[in-house]
Amino acid sequence: MSDSSREVYILAYNAGAGFAMHWALFIPHLSGSRPGGKLIEANGNPFAGFELGIDRHYDPAEERRSHARFLLARVQGHTVADADESAPTSVPVDEFERIALATPAPSRSLRSAGQGAAKPTRITVENCQSWLFRYVQALVDTKVMGQDALERLAAVPK
Repeated sequence: MSDSSREVYILAYNAGAGFAMHWALFIPHLSGSRPGGKLIEANGNPFAGFELGIDRHYDPAEERRSHARFLLARVQGHTVADADESAPTSVPVDEFERIALATPAPSRSLRSAGQGAAKPTRITVENCQSWLFRYVQALVDTKVMGQDALERLAAVPK
């Protein structure tokens, strides 16, 4: 692990007209070490639920989906590890992965009309964005990131 600071970004992917942007947290590998970096996200949809995804060798340059990068925070280097290919993603190698694995991905929050309750109820639809807000809050609470990360996250296009 490194003692230098590391930049952490939100990647916002255009999901198409009428759909919310897909958000993922991205930490580039140390400058010059290799291309790409670590991507942490909640994959899925409100009808089926979401699963945590960790890709330690994600390269945004190879991404075909339209996306933008937004600086979220600068963190102490010792909180991030650039793991090798053999390390399983179910075993956290750093604080970011440990906290991500402890932040449950949203379960199914929408149901079809045929599954409706007798009396309609207001629901809160969970998605990758709501998960990232909870995840970043946990990173702030554990002092991995500063409070300003929440303000920067709130400014990312939805």
